[in-house]
Amino acid sequence: MSKNEPSLPLAFSVPVDMLLGHFIVPPRPVYPLAYDQYMLWPDKALKWPRDQATRDAIDVLDRRIREIVGPSIVVEKKMGCIGAMLMFWLVKQPSDEHLLQLGKLNGISEVQKDGVEDNISYD
Repeated sequence: MSKNEPSLPLAFSVPVDMLLGHFIVPPRPVYPLAYDQYMLWPDKALKWPRDQATRDAIDVLDRRIREIVGPSIVVEKKMGCIGAMLMFWLVKQPSDEHLLQLGKLNGISEVQKDGVEDNISYD
């Protein structure tokens, strides 16, 4: 142990730089979004699928969304409350044409870009 380092128990050992007030803070990493994400918010009637008819309507809407965007676009259905509540669909990198068609679907109340609070529905 050098003369500059205090003799503290191992559990309380800190670098000498920190004791002298020289804090080294690494730069905060920046993670840009690699793609655009859009959230498709369902109508209120579809949020809590309590009966089989509502669950069937959600399944039909899910298939329609996937038919519109095709297999190359990632679509994730986000459920909450242990699968009892439909929150939204997350669509990654849709084209403008996809967004136009998705906004016109019955059962979708709003199309919103992830992280943006403005409504971008194509009504």
